Amino acid sequence: MNVSRAAHRASHATIVAVLSCALVSWLTASSARAQSGECRLAAETTSVVLGQVFRLEATCHAQGAEAGMPELDLSDFEVMSRQVSRPMQFTFGMGGQQQIVESTTRLALLVRARREGRFEVGPASAVVGGARISSGTITISVGGGAGTSGQPAPLTNPGAGQPSTPPGSNGPPSGPLDGAIYDDQAFLRTVVDRHEAVVGQQITVTFYLYVRSLATQPQITQQPSTDGFWVHDLLDRNAPPDAVMQRVGSTSFRVYTLRRFAAFPLREGELTIGAMEMHVPIGNPLDMIFGAPQADLVRSSVPVQVTVRPLPAGAAAGMPVHVGALSVESSLDRAQVPTGDAVTLDLHMTGRGQVDAISTPAIRIDGLRVLQPEIDQRTSVTGERVGGDRGVRWLLVPERPGTYTLGPFRWAVFDPEAQQWSTVEAPALTLVAAGNATQVPATSDPSDPSEPDAIDAPDADEAASFGPVRTSSAFARRSARLATTPFFAVGLGLGPLALLVTGLVFLARRRRAANVEAGAADRATRESRRKLDDAERAIGAKDTRAFYAAVMQSLKQILEVRLGRAVGSLTHAELKRVLVDRGMHAALALRVKDELEGAEMARFSAAGGEEKEMRSTLERARVLFTELQRFTPTAEDE
Repeated sequence: MNVSRAAHRASHATIVAVLSCALVSWLTASSARAQSGECRLAAETTSVVLGQVFRLEATCHAQGAEAGMPELDLSDFEVMSRQVSRPMQFTFGMGGQQQIVESTTRLALLVRARREGRFEVGPASAVVGGARISSGTITISVGGGAGTSGQPAPLTNPGAGQPSTPPGSNGPPSGPLDGAIYDDQAFLRTVVDRHEAVVGQQITVTFYLYVRSLATQPQITQQPSTDGFWVHDLLDRNAPPDAVMQRVGSTSFRVYTLRRFAAFPLREGELTIGAMEMHVPIGNPLDMIFGAPQADLVRSSVPVQVTVRPLPAGAAAGMPVHVGALSVESSLDRAQVPTGDAVTLDLHMTGRGQVDAISTPAIRIDGLRVLQPEIDQRTSVTGERVGGDRGVRWLLVPERPGTYTLGPFRWAVFDPEAQQWSTVEAPALTLVAAGNATQVPATSDPSDPSEPDAIDAPDADEAASFGPVRTSSAFARRSARLATTPFFAVGLGLGPLALLVTGLVFLARRRRAANVEAGAADRATRESRRKLDDAERAIGAKDTRAFYAAVMQSLKQILEVRLGRAVGSLTHAELKRVLVDRGMHAALALRVKDELEGAEMARFSAAGGEEKEMRSTLERARVLFTELQRFTPTAEDE
């Protein structure tokens, strides 16, 4: 029985030894196998128009080694967005004996061509196990875009029987694509209702955004210049714009009305409506959820020139001029007043055009005092035509009797639509003042013989009944005046003294609170800088996760110090939007977002554990930390 058990144990040990040898042989053969890999290059399309954004993707796959970062020469293209992902990496073993079985690295790009022509893109190459592997090449044909070659793309209806601009909407007009440089993804368009006008004539200007798809809300970074114009907005600039669909050539766009205003030229000559500039994030919200690359496009509209002519001859000489339409009326609250009493004169003007710029008539009549007028004006919009009401009220005081004629008040009006001059008039009004002239009474002359020399004295009995005569009056006081008491000055000084003490205490507390806040901010800044030192020590310890965690904590902590709020609960996209809203340049905010995303991805990646990669990340983080220290945010909107 004992011999059987010994034989059984010997047989079991033999099987284990054989299996161990086989496993070691398999691992040795796997490591000795030649490492292999391949790179592939793909394009969303091989034929684009100038300005069109399209997708390129370089994928490198390796067996037995880690696939390196794909490299690609894109000197003929502008890179709008770049994203790196490592969706596949399988390893075998434990601890330092891990063997990479299979790995994939993918580089996704959004690009657009800088000029027309045929361009060979590629090859995409990467290092696999010390050897460089390459993909094939792709030829991209770039042609002239619609709206750039002098032949604008036609604007057509989005569907049969459905107009591209519904009646009563703020959608763009159909017809030739004027006032825009076409782009396949997004572009701005400027539409004016006329390119020639006279001084004072309304020009309606509208800015549209054409975009195929939006990831988030676009931001206007530069408003158009309007030098030489008086401008009145026709749309509420705080209301979210509605979108309508319009087809440009064979491509459908969502069209948003960004701004519409009435511009009134103030001088003749060549005037320019400047360009609007904005950042347009293209894509859709699902791309953000699934990690697809986003593009934050920068687009500018086309400046539009307007030729402004002087008003034609025909205006009545000596009259003020108004362009548009005008009606006037005047009234007096009373037609007859006593001399020295005030009377109100009202002049009311209603019309179309720049009504609030109508000059106020001057009233100068001898014997009539005219006080400064009170002006009440209101601008209104009817059918996208600007007009308004202007009321002028004078207070008149006749200083001597007589009849005063007020008016008539006349204007020469030019109608730019009919190209005709006319005269509008408020008829003259008559004011009658009766009574004596108002003047300062003259001082009596003591030498005037008409004045009596003396006043007859009363009888003795009457004088006795009056009592003593006083030449001045005075109140008899029971006690001394308060101002003469010794405590008055003390009491008078207590109020300002108490106010001064209160102010000093308030300032001291405020300074103490500011010092406490500044001290806390300094401590937090030093702590965030120490995190970068912790990251450097983690490189020496080969602790990848601790390294990237320290980098992320350092950047987030300095952001919280500068913003004065927590950012840990924000997604990277939300953090970028907050930074831009608080005044950070979009390029710096994008670098912050990319660095945080890269650190979060790299701490779980084998490539992120390379010392060269970690030192490069640490150097970028230190530069970014210094720039964030200098960032001064704007006040946060309530």
